[in-house]
Amino acid sequence: MKERILKFLDIEKISPSKFADEIGIQRSSISHILSGRNNPSLEVIQKILTRFSYLNAEWLITGKGEMFKPERHPTIFDNLINNKEPFNKTSELTSTSDNDNKLDKADQKLNQKVLTESIANMTVNASQKNIKQIIVLYDDGTASVYKVQ
Repeated sequence: MKERILKFLDIEKISPSKFADEIGIQRSSISHILSGRNNPSLEVIQKILTRFSYLNAEWLITGKGEMFKPERHPTIFDNLINNKEPFNKTSELTSTSDNDNKLDKADQKLNQKVLTESIANMTVNASQKNIKQIIVLYDDGTASVYKVQ
């Protein structure tokens, strides 16, 4: 495992002492791991994977797979999991959010039309409950509220 840690440090351009500080262990502990004197404990591995969440645990532990996790796009639950405010503003379907302003007007209209049609056609469970509104939470802390008429 020390070879993989060394490879990670090299790619990330992090010194062993900075790495120890980042994961919250003594510098001598990382020195002993990198010299081969000690193997990393489960606690050290957990600290590495917690601090560098983009590092693939399977690769770090077994050497199998890619070093980094595949790119993951944020979900609507990320802000809730990270104890952040779920959103700080809302907008109606006919208005635009900050993220929508990045799109040109034609894209906005098309996206809103597709979303509105999709929402209108959705049902939940076998009881045929109709969806009334969907709240989209963006990674910048904003949100859009889409209501079905």
